[in-house]
Amino acid sequence: MTIEEKYIVDQFRENFANIKERIAIYGIGKNTELILDTFPEVPIIGLMDASTREDFVFGKKLLNDSEVVGYVDIILIVARKAVQSIIYPRIKKYIKSGIRIVNIEGNEILDKEYLPCMIPEWEIGIEEIKKQIDQYDCISFDLFDTLIMRSFLIPSDVFETVIRCNQIPQAEELIKVRNLAEKEGRALKNIDEIYEVIERKCNINYSEREKLKNLELEMEKRCIVPRKRMVELLDYARKQGKKIIILSDMYYGKKELKSICEQAGIEVWESEIISSCEIKATKEEGKAYQYLKNFTGTDSILHIGDNRINDYERAKAAGLGVIHILSAYEMLVHSSLASLLSDTNSYEKRCLLALTIVKIFNDPFVLNSSKGKIHLKDFNEFGYFWGAIFYCFLCWLIEQAETYGIEQMLLPGRDGYLIEKALQLFNPKFDYKYIVASRRAYELAVVTDIEKVKEVIAKDYKGSKKDLYKTRFHIDISDNEGTEEKIADLILAEALCQRRYLIAYFEQMGVCNNDKKLNRGGIVDCVASGTVQACLEKLLDCRLQGFYFGIMQPQKENLDIIGAFGKISNYNIKSSVLEHYLLIENMLIESENGTFIGFYNGEMMFEDNIPSDKLCFIQEGILEYIRQAKKMFGDKVCDFPFCDEVISGMFNGKVDVSESIKEVFLYDDSYIGEAGKVRIWE
Repeated sequence: MTIEEKYIVDQFRENFANIKERIAIYGIGKNTELILDTFPEVPIIGLMDASTREDFVFGKKLLNDSEVVGYVDIILIVARKAVQSIIYPRIKKYIKSGIRIVNIEGNEILDKEYLPCMIPEWEIGIEEIKKQIDQYDCISFDLFDTLIMRSFLIPSDVFETVIRCNQIPQAEELIKVRNLAEKEGRALKNIDEIYEVIERKCNINYSEREKLKNLELEMEKRCIVPRKRMVELLDYARKQGKKIIILSDMYYGKKELKSICEQAGIEVWESEIISSCEIKATKEEGKAYQYLKNFTGTDSILHIGDNRINDYERAKAAGLGVIHILSAYEMLVHSSLASLLSDTNSYEKRCLLALTIVKIFNDPFVLNSSKGKIHLKDFNEFGYFWGAIFYCFLCWLIEQAETYGIEQMLLPGRDGYLIEKALQLFNPKFDYKYIVASRRAYELAVVTDIEKVKEVIAKDYKGSKKDLYKTRFHIDISDNEGTEEKIADLILAEALCQRRYLIAYFEQMGVCNNDKKLNRGGIVDCVASGTVQACLEKLLDCRLQGFYFGIMQPQKENLDIIGAFGKISNYNIKSSVLEHYLLIENMLIESENGTFIGFYNGEMMFEDNIPSDKLCFIQEGILEYIRQAKKMFGDKVCDFPFCDEVISGMFNGKVDVSESIKEVFLYDDSYIGEAGKVRIWE
C-alpha cells in the first residue's frame, strides 16, 4: 500500500467509518475503489461522476439528480485538492438541499478553498531532467500524454469522434460498449480483443468491425501531436548512448505504436517499444516494471511519465528512478484556467478545449515560472487561443447557410478578409466572394436625392463641417462656396459616379450582372446594425440574409439578420465574446490594405490605416486552430457557451497578455471623425 493509499484509508476510517449519515462518493478513481474494498460495511448510497456513461461502477450505482436530493446527506469528494476546485462548481447546487460537501479529511468544501496550489512539478525543468538522465543506463518513457499528445481531452473521445464524423448507426451503444470493453481488460486486452467484444455485443459483422477498428487507428494518427520538449529529452538520452524504451499501458501492440510514433515524427525501433497488451503485464499492477528490468538486463532505469500513480508511484515502488511530468490535462487542472473543466459533459466543449490546450500546454514546463498562471506572449499562440471562437462561428455559418439555402455569401471587407481565408479550408457548398466595402463608401453610393444627403450629414461626426463633407462625400466645400443646392448637386453627381463604379465592380466579381440578380444571397459581418447590408441590397437590388457575430441594437429596419452570439446594446451585453467584439473585428480585417473609401478615376482608394504587420501572426494562429479543428471534427462542432467561457477567463485576471500583443489592437474610424488610432486594449 502506497503512502497515499494509507492516508486515504486512515482518513476515511477516522472521519466516515462510524457515522450514521448517508454518503455518496464523488469520483470513480482508484481511491474510491480502495475505500469500497476496505470498508464494505459502510453504507455508501452510490457514486457520482461527470465523466462516465456507465450505470454501475465498482458495483455501485451512478446517481442522478433525483437519486441524490432526499437520499444523500454527505457528498464526499475523493480527489486531490486541485481537482476539488473543478468538481465543486458542478455540485455546489446540492448545498441548497441541505447536503454537505466534504473532502477526505471531513472538512466542508467552500468556494474560498479553491486557490492555486504549489506542486513539486513546477520545480522540475528540462535541464534538471537531463542531469537525471545522465545518471542512468536505461531511460524509459511513457508514450501517451508524455512523448505525444492526443488532440482530445479524454481518450474515449477518439472513438466517439470516429462515430460522429462517419455517422455510424447505433452510436450510443457502440460508444458505451467500446469504453466498457477496454476497461474490462485493465490494459491487457489488445485492440482486436476489444473489437471482438464490440462485434458480439453490438451485433455487427466482421467487416463492419474491421472498418471501425481501422477508422479508430486512423483517427489516433490524425490526432497525435508530439510534445516537442519531451522528444528533445528522448533525443538527448539517445545521444548520450542510453538504452531507450517506450513503455505503454496500451491496447495497441508495438507495430501500431511505432506507426503512431512515426506519425508524430518520433523515430523508434519496434524493439524499443513495450506494450502491456503484448506482455500481459501493466504499469498499473507494477508487473510491467519487473518485465522492463528483465528485458533490459539492468536495474539502472529512469522512468519518465505523466500518470501520478502508474508512472510515478508504481515505478518508484519497483525500484526505478522516476520523474513525473504533467500531461496537458493535468496542467489545465493546476492552471489559472482550471475552471474550464468544471463542466465537461458536452462533447463539443471537450473537443474545443482539448484543441486549445494541446498547443498552449504542449511544453510541460511552460507554467513552471508562473506557478500555474497562463501568460500569452507569442502572437501566433494568442491567435490560436481565440481560434475556437472563429471555428464555432464558421460551423454555425455553414449550418445556417444550408438552412437558408444560401447560394452565394458576400464577405465585405475589411471584416470578411479572415472569413474568406477560413472558408477556403472548409470548401462549403455555397459560393463566397470577398468584396471591398465600408459604410463610408457604400452610404455615399446609395445617395439618390437631397433627403438622403441630409440623412448622411445628420449622423454623428466629431470634427468640422469641411472635414465631414470631405470624408463622407469626397467634396471640398472650400472650393465650392455657394448655395446648398449647388453643393447637393456635386454630392449627387459624386454619388452617381461611385454607384456606377461599384456596380461595375460587383459585375466583375461575379456578384451580379446585367441579366441576373443575386438570388438567395447571404452576407457576413462582425458586429453591426446592418448599414453595409442595407446599402448592398439597394445597390444589387436584391434581398440578403445577414449572418453576424452579433447584432448591434437598434439594427436597421426591415433587414434579415441573425447573430451567432446574440445582440449587443449599451446596457445589455450577455456574451463575453460580444463584450470584446472590437478585438474580434481587428482580428478579422484585411492585413494589407486600409479601409476602402471609394473610387478615384476608376481606381480604388484606401485609407492609410493599415494594421500592424504583427496582425498576420495572430491571424495565422487563428487559422492554425481552424485547420486542426476542421481536420479532426469537420464542420459540426460548435459550442458558443465555451467560447464565452474561454474569453471570459482572459479578461478576469486568469490570463496575462503581453503588452506587445495588446498594442496591436487599435480603433480608427474616420467616418465619425475619430482623430487617429486609439488603443482598444489599455
